[in-house]
Amino acid sequence: MQNNDTNSKPISAYGVETSAVHFPCLITDHRPPPIHLAFRGLTVSVGQRQILQDVDGWVRPGQVLAVMGPSGCGKTTLLNCLSGRLRLDGGQIFLNRDLLCKRWKRKICYVLQQDIFFPDLTLRQTLEYTARLRLPDSMSHSQKMQYVDHIIDVLELQNCQDTIIGDYIKRGLSGGEKKRANIACELLTNPSLMLLDEPTSGLDSYAAHSLMSTLKKYANSEGKTIVVTLHQPSSQIFHLCDKLLLLSGGQTAFFGDTSRVIDFFSSIGLNIMPHYNPADFILEQIKGSSDMRDKIIAAAKEERKSKDYPTELQLSDCIYIQEKLEGAHGPYPHLEQDTLNSVEPDVRKLWLDTHSHASSSVSSDTQDPDCYFSWPTSFWTQFKVLSQRNFQEARPRMLSKLNWVQTIGLGIMAGLLWFQLDRREEALHDIQGWMFFSTTYWMLFAHFGALSSFPPEREVINKERQSGAYRLSAYYLAKMIGELPLTMTLPAVYHLISYPMLGFHSPEVFFTLLCFLLLNTVVAQSVGFFIGAACMDMQVSITISALYTLATQLFGGYFATNVPPWLTWMRYLSMVHYAYQNMQIIEFSKGEKILCSEQSKFEICKDSKTEIPIAAILDAQDSSATSCCATFVARSDRLPLEVATNAVTLTTTAIVIIFARAGPHRVEARDPRRPQIDIRLFLRHRCIPNWKKAMFAGPLRKCRRIWPGILFITSLFIVTAWRRSYNFGGKEIHPKHIYRGNQEEYVDNKGMRVIVGHYIGNGVRNVPNATYDMLNANNFNPEPQAGRNGMPVITEPRDLLQMQQLFQINRFNVMASDRIPLNRSLPDVRRKKCKYLYRDISNYPKSSIIIVFHNEAWSTLLRTVWSVINRSPKELLEEIILVDDASEREFLRKPLKDYIKRLPVRTELIRSENRIGLVLARLRGAEAARGEVITFLDAHCECTEGWLEALLARIAQDRTVAVCPVIDIINDDTFAYVKSFELHWGAFNWNLQFRWFTLDSKQLLKRKVITDPFSTPTMAGGLFAIDRKYFFEIGSYDNKTKIWGGENLELSFRIWQCGGKIEIAPCSHVGHLFRKSSPYTFPGGISKTLYSNLARVALVWMDEWGDFYFRFNEQARRVKSEQDVSQRRELRKRLQCKSFEWYLDNVWPQHFFPKNDRFFGKIRNIDADQCIIKPIGKTTSNQPMGIARLENCLNETITMAVELFVMTKEGFIMTDDSICMDAPEKEVNGYSKVRIMACSGSSRQKWKYHEETKQIVHTTNTKCLDVIDSEQYDGLVITECTKSKTQQWSLEPVSWTV
Repeated sequence: MQNNDTNSKPISAYGVETSAVHFPCLITDHRPPPIHLAFRGLTVSVGQRQILQDVDGWVRPGQVLAVMGPSGCGKTTLLNCLSGRLRLDGGQIFLNRDLLCKRWKRKICYVLQQDIFFPDLTLRQTLEYTARLRLPDSMSHSQKMQYVDHIIDVLELQNCQDTIIGDYIKRGLSGGEKKRANIACELLTNPSLMLLDEPTSGLDSYAAHSLMSTLKKYANSEGKTIVVTLHQPSSQIFHLCDKLLLLSGGQTAFFGDTSRVIDFFSSIGLNIMPHYNPADFILEQIKGSSDMRDKIIAAAKEERKSKDYPTELQLSDCIYIQEKLEGAHGPYPHLEQDTLNSVEPDVRKLWLDTHSHASSSVSSDTQDPDCYFSWPTSFWTQFKVLSQRNFQEARPRMLSKLNWVQTIGLGIMAGLLWFQLDRREEALHDIQGWMFFSTTYWMLFAHFGALSSFPPEREVINKERQSGAYRLSAYYLAKMIGELPLTMTLPAVYHLISYPMLGFHSPEVFFTLLCFLLLNTVVAQSVGFFIGAACMDMQVSITISALYTLATQLFGGYFATNVPPWLTWMRYLSMVHYAYQNMQIIEFSKGEKILCSEQSKFEICKDSKTEIPIAAILDAQDSSATSCCATFVARSDRLPLEVATNAVTLTTTAIVIIFARAGPHRVEARDPRRPQIDIRLFLRHRCIPNWKKAMFAGPLRKCRRIWPGILFITSLFIVTAWRRSYNFGGKEIHPKHIYRGNQEEYVDNKGMRVIVGHYIGNGVRNVPNATYDMLNANNFNPEPQAGRNGMPVITEPRDLLQMQQLFQINRFNVMASDRIPLNRSLPDVRRKKCKYLYRDISNYPKSSIIIVFHNEAWSTLLRTVWSVINRSPKELLEEIILVDDASEREFLRKPLKDYIKRLPVRTELIRSENRIGLVLARLRGAEAARGEVITFLDAHCECTEGWLEALLARIAQDRTVAVCPVIDIINDDTFAYVKSFELHWGAFNWNLQFRWFTLDSKQLLKRKVITDPFSTPTMAGGLFAIDRKYFFEIGSYDNKTKIWGGENLELSFRIWQCGGKIEIAPCSHVGHLFRKSSPYTFPGGISKTLYSNLARVALVWMDEWGDFYFRFNEQARRVKSEQDVSQRRELRKRLQCKSFEWYLDNVWPQHFFPKNDRFFGKIRNIDADQCIIKPIGKTTSNQPMGIARLENCLNETITMAVELFVMTKEGFIMTDDSICMDAPEKEVNGYSKVRIMACSGSSRQKWKYHEETKQIVHTTNTKCLDVIDSEQYDGLVITECTKSKTQQWSLEPVSWTV
């Protein structure tokens, strides 16, 4: 067969005009290079089926190659091979002189048979977004829009450019218009080779002929190479094609010029009737009997051997002679010169070199590592355009009128149903019902909305991703961020309507609940996207979603409260669980408290409680392991909030990444026209054969699509393990311990460990079945990853019995400690600003670190030492001094002595053969120290980054300051490191028990810089740094203090009263292992030891307030006379120390102690002849709070502190443990109840006593303190002031000095 010259004009023979069509890039100096396509021996098989077998063909620029054949003959498969989307089993594809690779793919466009678009976008919007994504950034926006206008004009789409694309539901473009729109999107990139899959399918004869005529004009005038598959074309369309490739059963039945096909069939005895459509004729012959097909295929094979067969397909290397393609008139000799000159100058200038940057419609994937691919637009451009498109496409669907009506109606209905609920136990279930309904409804709404929206969108994204239009990461971010405002709008409107109707308490609670509701909605949407992307079948997606959403409701914590232990892990997969529990924590801790009912089901209400604590509410739902995220929100603890939120975000991100990876990407599918996910095929063709290349030739590029799955499984495992990290012995334990009646130590509601003196413990009981070997065994056996970054260590169930026995030795889980390496990593819990301070340490003094221990576990002691070494600048570390207070453990003898010799820092071991106690042991260490500063640590601490620099920096500024770090918590069960609340200071109560209190608003306002150290009235005593010389100048420790206890108060009073200061450095964090009981013995008895120490403190430093202490503390009064304090009083006199009254007025003006300028005594109601009493029960904050009540007054001889109050000049009525009378400032439903709560310094706690009327008036609302006669409520209230005797009170002073 002789190849015809392209100068021939087959178009004109059939009445098609050959005049030029004005397309861009018609300037010959800058036009894209022409593509001469040739393919030989193409073979493709899927499984056992062979789709293509030894197929040849070629076509030159300016020509149209038609691929014809019956259905299933492999036409679309051939186009997929030519576009590079399908892997070849054999054969070669050449474009000019090169094998097909990514460099050439950028010059090819592939128009799919399906017209896939977003139905709600107009034609013009579709083209504009395509141009902005696929045309290079070097072009301005106006230039891209000018090009869109030109394409619309060329393809005659002006009349429908503002019509939506439409689908089977919405009427939009016609079939022919959609075909032209599909082609228009590809013409934007100005390709050199166009592949079109059955572009005439579904069109009438006129529309089909018009479309093919336009394509022929385009190929002829622009020198484009076009390959098109045709199913059953008309005779006019058939003769528009220059070449024909006829396929039968995947084999070549004919290839050559279209004009030669009739002669070919005649040569084998198959003659066409006159005036018969050649296309119909040849297809009828191909569809004939099997013998006929075999005869035609055999003739085609013989044709290859003839000398007339194209030489380009006969050469062994398929090398083309470029000169053969070029004539006297340049690279396109068949183009008329007047056509080139007719192009408008603006169009010539506009499209210079766009072909070298625009993306093509073939996949960006390739198997040739030598071919480099660059995106036509930047990540930011792709993200911006996709965000705008996603927002515009999703807005009509997500914010439809029906959705607005549904949301507003449901919000009003929910508000009316739960309208203005009382904050009482009877309404608790209703409040929880609103929370659960809200989270569940919006979870289902977002989940199934995303599920139904993704399948139609997936095909569009598949098409665009295969064309290399944008990065996957850009689409993922744009999808989430573009739709985020739409996703959050309706839940926010619902919350804005329903929650205020429920009962609005504070903006903080309102917005925090809204945040959790929105987070739950976003996560539900992400899960919907994941399931929609992973499941190709919509019915399967709905089934899986139904199962998951029902399960997430069942394990949400509302329907089922007693979940079997073996199913508790399911709640961590429940979206509703997190949102519902978090909303409860916020509502019941930050909002108005829930009051107990008369017949309460809560045990805590039966113990004279009036308010139900959040812990009891969650316990009732078997939710003691509440969400850390909201727990720490309630505690205003920033770092744990970030950790918990990042854990949830990690899971969400992994889910959405899988959606992005699993859905819109190319996979070698069985049906190339409809890409599907076939994991087995993917692994066989992509991962397994190339694993070595993938592992060693780049960033796992061959198996990169399995990483999202690995990320999801790993993140899910991490989050589940993290959530279960506090599960111990079958009972979930959280670092925020819930108060139990037999505990002396616990964490308050601000997250700080409350120490009821260092000295109150349960005492030492005999360790059951403990042997000498057990007590002296060192079982330290570290696991490299145990406790890493402060994470908890879980004891295996099989080790619980042994753990419980060993627990008694040290009063902490020594088995967990022995599994943790000595140099384990810890989180950097400082504020970000702290990390940039204290960089210049050249002027800081050196410090000696003094650690006293007695029978300490090997692992905790040396972990303390190593944390000092690893996280302290070596130039600031003079030495470490270990003081052994007569330890009895064998491993603390010679093994410890030998071990410290190998430490990289000078470490000295001082031993005491007799038990001398903490105070004297610290004195021995201080006397031996050589550093300018001495820093005291307990033997079970862990220091964090920057801990020492912050302490020494302050001492370098003022040597009279004793500086304490922020004391974080090391859990005694799991050894988890938990950051504590920074803004606490230390003080004490009337019994001289150490307490942590929150800084009030005045103190917070004084702090101009949040990282600056702040004053504290007293120190906890276990951890602090002080100038060594100054320490001894002010008298060091009282050397007659016994063992342990009271030394922190004595040192604190002395420093302040004698001219020094005590401060807490918020940039210094040290973790401390807090135990619920003491493992140590107290020679002489615990009571006598502790109260003797406290009596010495009161006698020396507290002046007349010492008498106040002894009056209400019988045990201290008994040992008072035994104390010889003459030396300490002489020291106070020599140092010219100030009075204790000065200390109260200047250091701790917020104190609740009596003074001469304050009322101190009983507050008696004249009508009832009863006194206000202090609440007896304690809450989780270790402060006795509750409703203000009256009880019978005690006689003068048995006056007790429980009925004594202080009234300050400012009007605060307070009592021991810093609790104040509190009343609401605004009108409330029902009684305006008076409570006794933690002092806050706010106006709602201010009162005024009128001597004339004997009324106690609330200064804010001018109402009077009153007693009501009601069976429903027996507490005090405030009412409008009258002359009623129930509002008359007698303030009866009580002497507080001897």
